[in-house]
Amino acid sequence: MKSIYHFAALLLVTFLSSCATILQDEVAVKRTLGKLNDHVYPSGVRFFNPFLSKMIRVPLEVYPPLQILKLLSLMEKLP
Repeated sequence: MKSIYHFAALLLVTFLSSCATILQDEVAVKRTLGKLNDHVYPSGVRFFNPFLSKMIRVPLEVYPPLQILKLLSLMEKLP
């Protein structure tokens, strides 16, 4: 019976860690297995696979929207 509770707790932790909140003055790009996705996510709650992906949040106050893709393409070339 304890194993069921442990499994449920593990599922809950995994579900909560697979959520990213993008604020109103931010956009996000998903990086999956080291490759950046071309889709730019607007503000809101986004779900992703926490084992293979990461959401990279970029504030719009720092970078104009057209330079965000240039910045992300430079980040992709870094080791």
